[in-house]
Amino acid sequence: MVNYAQKFITNVGKRTLIISLILILTGLGLILYAEISKNSIETIPSEDFSTYNEKNTYSNDLNLDDEHANSNVQDINDLNQLVSQFSNPKDLNIPSKDFDIPINIEIPAINLNSEIMQLKIVDIGESSQYETPNNVVGHIPTSSNPGEAGSIWLFGHLESPIRNEGSVFSRLPEIHDLIKNGNIIHIILKTNNANFLYEINDFSVIPEENLIINDSEKSSLFLVTCWPKFVYDERIIVGSVLVGVQLEEN
Repeated sequence: MVNYAQKFITNVGKRTLIISLILILTGLGLILYAEISKNSIETIPSEDFSTYNEKNTYSNDLNLDDEHANSNVQDINDLNQLVSQFSNPKDLNIPSKDFDIPINIEIPAINLNSEIMQLKIVDIGESSQYETPNNVVGHIPTSSNPGEAGSIWLFGHLESPIRNEGSVFSRLPEIHDLIKNGNIIHIILKTNNANFLYEINDFSVIPEENLIINDSEKSSLFLVTCWPKFVYDERIIVGSVLVGVQLEEN
């Protein structure tokens, strides 16, 4: 009877140990997953900007899920109507700086409409980084504002199941096939006193460590999100150029 009790206790102890190890490993996995899905944004010194400034460069096929099959690509009439609402920036006597910050982004082709927040720098111990955007698109405040000469950098989550910070850029990968198939895709940025129309001319996928937040002499806009799903060790960068301005009437 004593031997049976000892064996029972030993077996229970082994089971408890195995269960404990599984729980610990699961917990560590969730912590690691949360860390890599932060979509953290570091301030990186200026380097060669040509990486993102070559027109019409595409990555290999992204193997998009079926959920990304249907986009609202505008027909030619809708496209002409949209563009006709904006003036050519070269035809307007507008300053090259001191525009308001962006407050909203819209990409009709993928049904994207989101508020834009200014990202703050947070202290993470020995270093600092920009906070991650929570259910909105985040603007790097040291980058340009809409209409200004220079580059605007906007970040958003592809998905955020652990931190629950939304998936505002979940459909951004669709742009790859859209522009590869010859579709013209526009982005509209809104400020308190004007709307700005950008035309997408670039789609790139690069390793996370190669991301460089930099500037350009042209009025350009870059959207960034993590890729691929569940791994997030690469970055999708969608580049565009300013093609239209719609000033608010006084």
